[in-house]
Amino acid sequence: MSSVFKLNKYKNFLFDADGVLWKGQTVIPGAPTVLETLIERGKQVFILTNNSTRVVSQVLEKMHSLGFQKMATENIVTSGVVTADYIKQKGFQKPVYLIGTPGLEQTLKSSGIEVIGTGPDHVENYSNLMTLPEAHDLPEVSAVVLSFDSHFSYPKIFKAVNFLKNPEVEFIVTNEDSVFPGEKPHIVSPGTGTFVACIRTAVEPRVPEIMGKPGKHIFNYIKKTFNIDPKETVMVGDNISTDIHFGNENDIDTILVLTGVSKEEDVEKAKSIGFVSGIPTFILPSIVQIINPNLHPLGTSP
Repeated sequence: MSSVFKLNKYKNFLFDADGVLWKGQTVIPGAPTVLETLIERGKQVFILTNNSTRVVSQVLEKMHSLGFQKMATENIVTSGVVTADYIKQKGFQKPVYLIGTPGLEQTLKSSGIEVIGTGPDHVENYSNLMTLPEAHDLPEVSAVVLSFDSHFSYPKIFKAVNFLKNPEVEFIVTNEDSVFPGEKPHIVSPGTGTFVACIRTAVEPRVPEIMGKPGKHIFNYIKKTFNIDPKETVMVGDNISTDIHFGNENDIDTILVLTGVSKEEDVEKAKSIGFVSGIPTFILPSIVQIINPNLHPLGTSP
């Protein structure tokens, strides 16, 4: 572990969004200035978000509305973008069944991917499940893509599970985040991981390909697209199970900020249970301290 953070060591800064740059519609104080300062100093700045509910242009629109004026579409990588790239590389000839939002559907379709399954799908009476149309007539698909979906329902579970009975149908998930932070600290919102756990229970022992953090697909996409060197890169996040785990699994330094999901006690717990990949290189109150030359390492305060 480094004794002192040295800003000049890093050329590439990877930032999570929710809980790091903003919470809901509320910007983390000073966050726009940090990104602007890094860009002015010649650093490459990327937003890596597991949130696939929006297309990149919508994420950029939100960033501009919150004061991140120097950001552009090429600075933003979502798990949806990585999912689309992965599917394109596979060259599927059949549609994918998507449990997700219209934003993710748009991301996939803009890459030429045929999509079925979005929108509400529910039944009023579950007394006789064999009366569901899905029990008798399922179309052929190449993959099941699972993401956040406020319309998650039994018919969708039924379809996904029965599609995945075919071993040739790929199981793809955008992320496995169990919760995501909101503007009110006492309220958490269940994330995509809750849906993934539901489907995985019914299709064991099948294991999905994870497109977002902490999986390797998103980092491979960044390396391929932007030609970055892991030794010159640092990941800044608020969740030890995704952001910090992601950084450690891909051999890059990490900064945990305490404005989101994980707190210092979570790091101590990670140490106690041997979750080495969840231990950050640095801990900061917020990202404002990144451009502070007095930034100190894990276990001390700036």
